[in-house]
Amino acid sequence: VAEKRGFPVAGSIILTYHTDNPMEQFFKSTCELECMLPVKTEDHTFSDIKSFGGFNAATALHIGDYETISATHLKLLKWIEAQGLKLGGKICEEYIISPVDLNTSTGYVTKVIAPLAP
Repeated sequence: VAEKRGFPVAGSIILTYHTDNPMEQFFKSTCELECMLPVKTEDHTFSDIKSFGGFNAATALHIGDYETISATHLKLLKWIEAQGLKLGGKICEEYIISPVDLNTSTGYVTKVIAPLAP
């Protein structure tokens, strides 16, 4: 869709989990998921284009198979709590190196992004 509209891709795919509990997506068979592809544009006339960013976040890199990514989420959430901070939004995953890029899951690199409350 981005290419059809003439918007250059500006980054990796980002998924946002819209769950009440930040770990819930790992224990349910379904959850609401938002998929984003960053693009370079100032054109906000399309209803499916929105701004992303402009917030403080704690981040962690997960390297390897997605089967163990829940441990990275949990460690990040525990770190946030230990620092006296609070989660301020839905957790996202940015797929920096993904199955699109590699044939083997050992080299996947995923940034887990946890927005912080102001």
